[in-house]
Amino acid sequence: MAASNIRRDGIDPSATTVILPQPGTHGMVSSHVGGLLAHSSPFVRKVLILQGAAICLGWYTAIASDWFVDGTFCHTLYRNMPSSMLSYMVQDQPVGDHGEGSYIILNTYSSWAMKTWSHVLDTMGHPGLAYLFWRLHRQSGGTLRDVLTWPVIVFTWHFSRTWSLVHSYYNTGVPSFWYFGHDVYLLNSMNTFLIAYVAEGFCFGVAILFRLYWDRISDHPSLSPMSPSSLSSLPPVKKNRMEKNYYEGISGEKHDTKPILIYSESGVSTSSMPS
Repeated sequence: MAASNIRRDGIDPSATTVILPQPGTHGMVSSHVGGLLAHSSPFVRKVLILQGAAICLGWYTAIASDWFVDGTFCHTLYRNMPSSMLSYMVQDQPVGDHGEGSYIILNTYSSWAMKTWSHVLDTMGHPGLAYLFWRLHRQSGGTLRDVLTWPVIVFTWHFSRTWSLVHSYYNTGVPSFWYFGHDVYLLNSMNTFLIAYVAEGFCFGVAILFRLYWDRISDHPSLSPMSPSSLSSLPPVKKNRMEKNYYEGISGEKHDTKPILIYSESGVSTSSMPS
């Protein structure tokens, strides 16, 4: 049985054995429940689209960080799967004399099957649900501009921060707008939370910039790229040389509509014709 050992020196071992829900951006919801939520209200659907985008960006940025920094590709995903799958992929190691803990990612056929299934569930639960909500929004005639409105942006941001407040107070007794701790997921480093929050903030920042841009265009229509004033300032379109020569050739042709007298030699004279 091949395995790769990952040591975690200097970390309280009790902190490595707790699994709780993921910060407002990392939970898995069944497609059935997601479909009911998507049909309940257009506003709820828009919130779920923006929240889903922040979820995916934060989640996959954190996974990528673990891969590039610690060399642990998707260990965070595998270690936080249901217990029925976890035993096939991860094996915890005994605690050392100095309190360090470790785990092994198994490399058996059954473990690879469970890893593949983990990625399937992850795809369905994160980008899959976000895409479902987006498709429902588009089928109802909605656009990205309808999603990135001030009410949706403000509500979604406060909803995410409320999640952190609840989990921080429940697990530590101290309310906080950004939750950090081992009570949510098995993580190699608490920096993973920070990276996820930074990516989430970037997502909301882009949404705000788009909203400000669209509001400015609404207040000043002349700034729109498709406004008449903008189009009139564009340089004239130059004709292709071949196209220009073709049309000039057509316009330069002269058509003579006068009848043409055609001379034809004939052995029959008028005198030989019957009178």
